[in-house]
Amino acid sequence: MMALAHASKLIHEMMLREPDIQEFRIFFNSTAPLMSIFNPGPHAAQQASLTFHKNMLQLFSEGSDIAGTLLWTLGYSGLDQMKITDKNAKAVANIKC
Repeated sequence: MMALAHASKLIHEMMLREPDIQEFRIFFNSTAPLMSIFNPGPHAAQQASLTFHKNMLQLFSEGSDIAGTLLWTLGYSGLDQMKITDKNAKAVANIKC
């Protein structure tokens, strides 16, 4: 969840810095983070959810032509692209905000 919160910050910064990019996609291979990020009640990753929501609200408020999609994928066993994505997500999770 913290990696998702951090990714939302990076997406927000990049999308506003690069006006030619008008769409982003975030892929998940588990439904747990998708369910948690939109859970309005108290939960263990609530700070990450609040950060994600703040960054996305700012992004969509400042860039009315920006579109974003959250996509669930069925696992990624054997897919090189998803292995790279997983490696990058783990690296981002270790960066301090």
